[in-house]
Amino acid sequence: MSISTPSTSDPEEALRLAELVRRAALAPASPSSQDHAVAASATQKAASARADMIKAANEAASAERAEKAEEKAVKAEKTGKPDSASGSNGKKDNTSVPGQKNGITDFSGINVARGKKAANAYASISDISKPPASSSNIRAVG
Repeated sequence: MSISTPSTSDPEEALRLAELVRRAALAPASPSSQDHAVAASATQKAASARADMIKAANEAASAERAEKAEEKAVKAEKTGKPDSASGSNGKKDNTSVPGQKNGITDFSGINVARGKKAANAYASISDISKPPASSSNIRAVG
């Protein structure tokens, strides 16, 4: 049996058709080597269609970001004010971020807290591994 599919430029339709062909090729209880070859080809076409869909989505998102940036630039030009998230030089102002000075984040407090937790955990494990103080009272029953 031969399976033919129309060619399409729509990646979603190409993906749907490729998955349909793959399922049809693997439908027999024991697919032949030709069935497996058709299924493999359909899998490759499906992967290509997915890549095309991702590429299209990325291009759309990039165009949307560029459009928003252009709108901000036009708005800033009309009002004479830079974007509110930017300083006077147009760069983002990070001085309001807690624990950050001149663009450098201070993580020392986090490391101290992690160190204390690790020390407490180690102490708990050490206590568990110690034999009980009164091990002479323990006897085997038997």
